[in-house]
Amino acid sequence: MKLFNIQFSSKGEGNTSTFPALRLPTRKINELSKSGETYYFQEYNMYKGKHLHIGVEVAGAYSVRLKEYPKSTFIRSLNDENLWYMQSGDAEFGLNVCGQFEIEAYNVDRHLIACKKLIVTPVTLTLHQYERMQAEVQDLLLAFNTQPHESDGVTKTGPTHSFPLDDLYDLVNQFKHTLNTIVDSPAEVLTRTPGKSTKNQIKRWTPRTMAAYQAGVGQPKINVEIVEASHDIIEHQMIRTMVDTILSFLRNTLRVELGRKELLENEKEERDSLSPSQSEYSVIVCNMQKKLLDVMNRLSIAEQKINHLNEMIDSLQPFTDSTSLFDVSPIEVEGTHLFLHEPRYRETFECFEDIIALTPKFTIEKQQFVESMIRSPYLFEIWTLLQIYAECIRLRFLPAESITGLLFNWHNTYGTLRNLRIIFEHLDTKDCIAIDYEPNLQSNEGNDRRPDYLISFYNRTKNSIVRHTLDAKYKPYGMPITKIKIKTDLERSCARYYVDFKYTRYEIASATLAHSSSSLNIFNWNIKPIEISINLPRDCSKLQSKIINEHNEDKTPNRYSHFNIAPGQTHHLSTYMKRIIHQYNGNIGYCPSCGMIVRGIDEGYKRTYICTCQEVWVDNVCKFKKNHPDHLLYMRLLKYAHGNYNKQVENNWDVHCQVCGKNFHGEVYETDVLGRKIT
Repeated sequence: MKLFNIQFSSKGEGNTSTFPALRLPTRKINELSKSGETYYFQEYNMYKGKHLHIGVEVAGAYSVRLKEYPKSTFIRSLNDENLWYMQSGDAEFGLNVCGQFEIEAYNVDRHLIACKKLIVTPVTLTLHQYERMQAEVQDLLLAFNTQPHESDGVTKTGPTHSFPLDDLYDLVNQFKHTLNTIVDSPAEVLTRTPGKSTKNQIKRWTPRTMAAYQAGVGQPKINVEIVEASHDIIEHQMIRTMVDTILSFLRNTLRVELGRKELLENEKEERDSLSPSQSEYSVIVCNMQKKLLDVMNRLSIAEQKINHLNEMIDSLQPFTDSTSLFDVSPIEVEGTHLFLHEPRYRETFECFEDIIALTPKFTIEKQQFVESMIRSPYLFEIWTLLQIYAECIRLRFLPAESITGLLFNWHNTYGTLRNLRIIFEHLDTKDCIAIDYEPNLQSNEGNDRRPDYLISFYNRTKNSIVRHTLDAKYKPYGMPITKIKIKTDLERSCARYYVDFKYTRYEIASATLAHSSSSLNIFNWNIKPIEISINLPRDCSKLQSKIINEHNEDKTPNRYSHFNIAPGQTHHLSTYMKRIIHQYNGNIGYCPSCGMIVRGIDEGYKRTYICTCQEVWVDNVCKFKKNHPDHLLYMRLLKYAHGNYNKQVENNWDVHCQVCGKNFHGEVYETDVLGRKIT
């Protein structure tokens, strides 16, 4: 079986989902990229202006399917009997769906005749970033496997956050030493194989060789058993498994730490560039500098961890690449006579067990669940969901139970994570943030709607609920070659939710898109409703007509937005959560860095907040508020030392108003839908 990039003929370029059995002529372009036995494909791939699809070439096949996806439909090519392609449509893997798949081919007797692994990555992410996303899903599920708690003012979320890297470093060095002693003098096993020797070559005559000699009188060679020493023993296969297991853990940990390092580098750069110079801000400047030093210290620790991890990986890699002794098929590790009684092998086995005991792990059932999440075609949505949970915990909103346990039990019961709700309660205020994943909601017209995430903030003091929708998108916004316009998705996934949920129990305050455009820093926190006005459909009801007309005339800012998010680039998600707890909830006292409640310093026209963690932010109102519409007259204008959702004025301690776009000096800043300045 081979996998190819293919294209349909011009007659088959459209969506064929309405003709499920339609066979189309196809053209092979080239074989997919391959590493070992695994194929790779990048979604939205194009060749000469046309999308590429995945073709499966296999001889003698009666059916082709995706393992674990029985409803997937593959069709035989019209002009190539050995080439199959997937039915085009909304769920076509490689174009609209990413993830890890196994493609199986069966003959007419329904016997499996071929199988290949395929990994489809988003065009917005590199393969390394995709693997980092998988590693972060596993890391977060490990962290969430225990009940979050607070110790000495720091929120703890599990064993990975207190992982003893120094102990692991010592054990890996010890493990490497034991492997070197085995390589220098490996254990062997004697094997007997049939062979032939001349009379003069036989050094020791036994009754068996005497009988063979007499039976073959007159023959030039005698049938004998040749005894040879071999290093092909099961212990070496088990040691290969040990090395692979440790390397896999180290590489995953490295991927996670690289993401943390990148995030800290971005924060350091932004904080370092902000330079307020006014004398009255001396206290603010002092705390900003302390916070910058704290970020730099955490960055230094991350870099040290990365250096240690790279060193450990480099020390073990040669045992798989260049040591023939362990160039064998790995098998499951278990105790053997050699591992128990031969000192060098016993030390290797015990050292491996110490390493495994040191690293956090799941039960077998939960490990299977984690593997299904990592291989999921909806990896980006799951990763984003876990990152939202992590943001809640960072802000000291904690769940009542282990998140991983809740996810596992829900998936075990329903076979999906859809409609799962987890509530996070703040340790001090008892305000709550409820996160619903793919909830099935009813619009004001009675139609089903399913946003990816519904985020609801429950304010205990005000006895109020403010809701927000967030939709995750793989699409490469900002890349002209794809001809995909973000404006269309903003209308479908943002404005539609606002209109459809108006006057219902799910009425929302904001709707946002989160996309994985990691190579392009594209975001806009303040898309005006007029920029994505909705046209009235012909069969529009009076209620819908009224809502749409009001929507198109509305000037309320911050209702719609979008931002990119990827491993190492989750700072925009932090800004998004900051906006929910400050701009919409109205409780400005929440520290956006640690979630502690801070009492602001009242300065008349503004209030300044300085947290014990040295984070600084200011609650103000626009200098030109008299020119605002009446209902926006006193809309709060907040500014931060890091992660502003109101447009920062260059590197100054000032931001543009989200209502009129003016800064303190009256200079206006206007952007297009992608957040780029309009000149």
